[in-house]
Amino acid sequence: MEELMSYVKPELLVTAIVLYFIGVWIKQTQGILVAGLSTYVNQILKQIRKNE
Repeated sequence: MEELMSYVKPELLVTAIVLYFIGVWIKQTQGILVAGLSTYVNQILKQIRKNE
């Protein structure tokens, strides 16, 4: 733990923790967006093939 603290200033420790959790949240959100986008594209392709 001491080695980790040598890289982060004590007054910025809260900021580092908050940024970590924001990063985790964004990563999850991107996964949700990618899943939704892939479903949307799949439905469009099905409709295009159906009309042909």
